[in-house]
Amino acid sequence: MPSAANQRELDAANQWEIVPQGFFSRHFDLQRGGEVVASLQMSLWTEGCEFTIAGHPFAIRRVSLWKDGFQLFAGDQSVCDVRRGFWSRRFELSAVDEKWSLQPAGWFTRNYQLLAGEREVGTIHPTGWFTRTRVAEFADDVPPPVQVFTIFLVLVVSQRQQKRSSTSGGV
Repeated sequence: MPSAANQRELDAANQWEIVPQGFFSRHFDLQRGGEVVASLQMSLWTEGCEFTIAGHPFAIRRVSLWKDGFQLFAGDQSVCDVRRGFWSRRFELSAVDEKWSLQPAGWFTRNYQLLAGEREVGTIHPTGWFTRTRVAEFADDVPPPVQVFTIFLVLVVSQRQQKRSSTSGGV
């Protein structure tokens, strides 16, 4: 059994801190152990972004204007696809030989969980009520690009909710 200090190191290795680059910024820094590992450069006109992990460039693009799906690209090759059913709050991620589901942890929550079958392999939750900073934790068997892809999906859902709430304000 690992000691408490070793357990904290293991937890920090599997934990991302998702921090906005500025107060009104659409871009986010993904940190591990206080060090920026990747920066999500969100697209201005479409839902998508670009990032680099360990010198390898990745891009996330929306499949089409009419379908709520996304693809993760490593170079020009699609590595992971995401589909979302109509009126569903659940995203279905599929890579070459693995499948995951990303869904809210409950009805009235901003916490999300990543499932491999029925097993929880990741969580993403805000650090407080009035902040856009979030924390994500994943199991070792979830590849880092898929972890970042999952974080991106939660950020997109959050941005959509903010847009809907800001346009429905008082008359």
